[in-house]
Amino acid sequence: MISNIEQAKSGTASESREPVYYPLDESAARTAHEMKSFRGYRSDVPDYRSEVDKAYELAGKVAAEKPEHAEEAYRLAKGFSRKYAKWLNRGYRIEAMCPSILVAGPAGVSPSRKERQSRALDSHMAERADVMSIIDRIGRLATTPDVIKCGDAEAVAKLAEKVERLKARQETMKLENARARKEGREAPHPGWELSNNRQNLRAAEKRLEAIARQKETGSSERTATILGEEARVIENASEMRLQLVFEDKPSEEVRSLLKRSGFRWSRKTGAWQRQLTHNARCALGMMEDADHQ
Repeated sequence: MISNIEQAKSGTASESREPVYYPLDESAARTAHEMKSFRGYRSDVPDYRSEVDKAYELAGKVAAEKPEHAEEAYRLAKGFSRKYAKWLNRGYRIEAMCPSILVAGPAGVSPSRKERQSRALDSHMAERADVMSIIDRIGRLATTPDVIKCGDAEAVAKLAEKVERLKARQETMKLENARARKEGREAPHPGWELSNNRQNLRAAEKRLEAIARQKETGSSERTATILGEEARVIENASEMRLQLVFEDKPSEEVRSLLKRSGFRWSRKTGAWQRQLTHNARCALGMMEDADHQ
């Protein structure tokens, strides 16, 4: 069986979702402690492992809610474990540079060495924020919106899968909370977590319904006049784009109006287009109305 340290060195732990711990320099830690205190030595290993466990637990939540981000979440958790161990070990070396006045007395402390140590400690503490920010990065993965483009041929299938996943997640959290309450334990999923998942579920269901309805309706074409220039209007259901095709290059005035209305030129399709939505239709209607003002 491969140990955690061997996994850390070989990189094979990327396939595992179990915490990977990196070694702390206990000898340096003990020396650093003796340089600043007369109290008995206490290892930082339990606290270090506790923080790493929290990072992996958070990665587990991301994996459950956003499976597509699971690999990145566990990669970040492993990176946190490595960087946090490195940060702690560097701290031991810095603290061992010079003894505390309380331990060695004023005569036993070099002012120049103490100044270098003080600068190093300031820099070291500033680095801690960068290490801990990895935890925030893992947490943000859970709130990263799924990028399922309307023009994707598999958009309906992907959204349907997302809806089922969110439904299953909601039921699982409710069951786990009910079990915890029955056993007299604190609920593992706070109210805000269930509420966020429920909101994401409703949004996904609405989007699925809208895209499915549009794709069932199919594409359509008509003509429109914008500031005196005629364009072919295509509601492209397969690409989920509202497209405007002009016979010639539109005037600068028309191009400016198109841009203000959210339409962008696509060299690939030869059309001015934006995502096919109710708002897009309204924007087109307002441009047509402008032609009569």
